[in-house]
Parts: sequence; C-alpha cells; structure tokens
Amino acid sequence: MWKAIGAFLILFSASMEGTRHAHKIREEYEELQKIRYLISLLKSEICYARSSLEEVFASVAEKCEDPYRNWLLMMRNEMRCKKEKRFVKIWQESADVCLVGLMISRKEKENLCRKPEESVSRRNIRRS
Repeated sequence: MWKAIGAFLILFSASMEGTRHAHKIREEYEELQKIRYLISLLKSEICYARSSLEEVFASVAEKCEDPYRNWLLMMRNEMRCKKEKRFVKIWQESADVCLVGLMISRKEKENLCRKPEESVSRRNIRRS
C-alpha cells in the first residue's frame, strides 16, 4: 500500500515538473517569436522606408508591447540627446535596462545584447 502511494507521488511529481518545464520552454519560444518579429520590423523600416534610426524606433515602438516599446523608445531618446555615444553602446545599455525581465535564457539575452549587427544578422533570424 505504502509502495503504491510512494510510486504514485513520484510519478505525479515527475509529471508536474515536466509540465512546468514545458510551460517555461513555451514562454521562452513566444518571447523569441516576439523578438524575431521586432527585428524584422526594424530591418524592414530601415531598408524600405529609409527613415532615420530615431524615426524607425518610434515607428516600430508603436507596433510593439512592453518591454520592447520601452526599449525602443529609450534608444530613440538616447539618440536624440546626441551625447556622442556609439549606437552599439546605446543598444547594449538600453537592452540591459529594459529587457531584464524577459522569460528567455541567459544565452539568448546575451545574443540580443551583443552588437546589434550580429543580433539582426540573417543567420540569427531563421524561418521556422
């Protein structure tokens, strides 16, 4: 009797842990899909609209939800200040501040926060 109850508890806890892990993976996948969409919007605005980066960030921010909206608006504001910061530095600092609570792995956060040209390169945006 006790063995059966113990076996049931072990199976139940293992299945709950599996469900929790699957939910975490699903959340990360959804966040990565949002980032992929955001980057494709940025690339298309830059390539086809030929807008300045400030305008691109403002335009794309209107189509996104938080925390991405805050990130893009922070980059736009930093670029308006014209503090002689390089774009790469603005990208990295604003991503570190605004994208802290994302439900993605550390590796993916590091990929997003590294140099922007690497983050939006064709090899990192794959069709599923």
